[in-house]
Amino acid sequence: MVSLVNKKMRCSEHHMEYVAWLMTPIPHTKTTTFLTRAALRTGHNRLNHHMATKLKLVPSPLCSCGKNQTAEHILQACPYHSALRDTIWLEETALQKKLYGPREDLERTARFALQSGLTI
Repeated sequence: MVSLVNKKMRCSEHHMEYVAWLMTPIPHTKTTTFLTRAALRTGHNRLNHHMATKLKLVPSPLCSCGKNQTAEHILQACPYHSALRDTIWLEETALQKKLYGPREDLERTARFALQSGLTI
């Protein structure tokens, strides 16, 4: 019985360390730019929707504006990021192009993620 309690405590400690690591911002480098794009493409990221529905680490999947905080929402529709979106993309740009387009669009997407202040 004692070993089961110890095992559960170790698992709980490991879980808390993982959560702390997961919430730590990553410095901006070429590698993190690639990782940011991959996270936005796959949906396996630190946005509230994934953190709440898949990992159960945050209480709500909602953005500050009240909609599900997904990559599509942040890149296309969130009113809190509209000024930044308009600065980075001077014209309406499809989500597909932001995530899978030419290098210039991918660099804009990475710049948007960095400047938005969101941990992706």
